[in-house]
Amino acid sequence: MSTLREKCTSRSLRFAATGSFVLMLGVGVVLASPQSKVDICHKGKTINVSGNAVPAHLRHGDSVGACGNVCACPGIFDPVTCESNGQTYANLCFAECAGATGCGRVCACTGIYRPVTCDGVTYSNLCNAVCAGAENCGELCACDSSYNPVTCSNGITYANPCLAVCAGASGCGACACDNVQDPVTCNSNGQTYANQCQADCAGASDCSRRCACTGIYRPVDCNGVTYSNLCAAACAGATGCGELCACTADFDPVTCSSDGRTYANPCLAECRGATDCARRCACTDEVVPVTCSSNNQTYINLCIASCAGASGCTED
Repeated sequence: MSTLREKCTSRSLRFAATGSFVLMLGVGVVLASPQSKVDICHKGKTINVSGNAVPAHLRHGDSVGACGNVCACPGIFDPVTCESNGQTYANLCFAECAGATGCGRVCACTGIYRPVTCDGVTYSNLCNAVCAGAENCGELCACDSSYNPVTCSNGITYANPCLAVCAGASGCGACACDNVQDPVTCNSNGQTYANQCQADCAGASDCSRRCACTGIYRPVDCNGVTYSNLCAAACAGATGCGELCACTADFDPVTCSSDGRTYANPCLAECRGATDCARRCACTDEVVPVTCSSNNQTYINLCIASCAGASGCTED
């Protein structure tokens, strides 16, 4: 058993779907009841089998999903649940392959990669293994426990260069975090960091924002200091604030894989140089403005208002 210890607030995965079971064998995570039907790729042919027959098929080398629709993703367990469809996937790669957006980790674990294998299943780190209730875990790489994080061209951050080499990663460098103020305090070490990226880079986990502000990125500059949004600035007692980008106040959120941030609208994302952005909700650009009594905000249409969780909306 590895001696590595990471804080994890949940020792087992819990899902809202009553009577469901979880399949997670390096092919993503599929939530299904024993009575449901699941597509299986069996000897090059797609068949549809009952949920309770899936484990036996997997043991014989079949894979979940239609044949010819297999994602080139690693069989690493680092589960994410996505707002766009409510589904949980084995890791972010499988989620993106399925077109899911607005994804967040299921467990309160860091994104730092220090792989362990537990009874034949590989997890991104010991925290995720514990979260899944795994036992008999051992580290995969003969690397020391030093913390000298590097982020590589595959987008994964490794605890040290040795682990990156062990995983076959390339194009690695130190954590590339900006100094935008969106402070988080982490229970794993009691430290407060300027933003979540810096916390992840330091190996901290179980982090939460110091202020009751959203994670939506609409940057403001206050006397030379940049904050993620006006709420974060006000929480810090900053004054003399102005928005950095000449964008409208429309709320049409997009999440960008280039930096992992969610911006209030595409204009703000473009202004900050973010790329590979996708809407959090499947809404159109149709302009039918509504104002919502729950927060007095105006949205370009009702779909986007609903995506933001607003209620009591009426057309302007």
